[in-house]
Amino acid sequence: MDPLIASRAGRRSSEDGGYPSFASTSEPGADIYRRFQSLERLLNETRRRLQRFTELDPHVGSIEEMVFSLDDHGLVAEMFLNGLSSHLLTLQHVAYGLWETELERRFIQSLGTAASIDSYRLTPRFRRLIEREVDLLGGAKPARALFIGSGPVPVSAILLHEYLGVPVDCIDIDASAVAQSRTLLERLSLRDRIGVSLTDGAAVDASRHDMVLIALLAKPKAEILAQVSESARPDCRIICRTSLGLRTIVYEPMNPAEDLKHFRVADRRLALHHGDTISSLLLARHEP
Repeated sequence: MDPLIASRAGRRSSEDGGYPSFASTSEPGADIYRRFQSLERLLNETRRRLQRFTELDPHVGSIEEMVFSLDDHGLVAEMFLNGLSSHLLTLQHVAYGLWETELERRFIQSLGTAASIDSYRLTPRFRRLIEREVDLLGGAKPARALFIGSGPVPVSAILLHEYLGVPVDCIDIDASAVAQSRTLLERLSLRDRIGVSLTDGAAVDASRHDMVLIALLAKPKAEILAQVSESARPDCRIICRTSLGLRTIVYEPMNPAEDLKHFRVADRRLALHHGDTISSLLLARHEP
């Protein structure tokens, strides 16, 4: 198992802090610990910020800024994460999901005036993500791609088509998301190149595709990956998204022991850029 991925499997769920309280000392590194304590205070404020987007939006921005600035302090970050309760982490994931959903809703609402997908606020970070994932292909150009868990704003599918010029089939289990994304693609004149269907990722037939991209929020990961392993062609490039390090505060990571039973990590591209939240794994099936 990839050691970086495996390190996320042992998180504790206690309420006790998992890092030393050096904030009142003059020891080397005390400033770093004070910054981690500031991040913890932000996380504890999340619940009361949920009701109004005008409060949630800057709150999420503050959490992201702290995460991006502290994520390279590996051992301290790991202790910090291990000390967070599962309840507090789940709350952050819910809040981040609500924040993204509202951004998507506002973008769809603006489609009368929006000229392109670049009008969507998160497009710049998704561009960098897709560029890293295209790099994972190692120069190979798929003939047809499948995107599992495309959501109401299939920005990844749109950018994948833009970068590779290939047709993309999207699937999602949410009927509302499928309807909204079809409307969006129609308005962006992309319905002939990007299709969207209401399909359970755990039952998808990936045999028509030579690239499969699995969204970070697509669940249940273990069942989806098992189905992809069973149905995809031997030469299919399979990329699965996850979160690592402090970025697991905003996105729930994969459970490698469960999700990667049928695969090994052949390569990866990590979210290291200030502003990026999602990492990508190129998966290879275990030899029979």
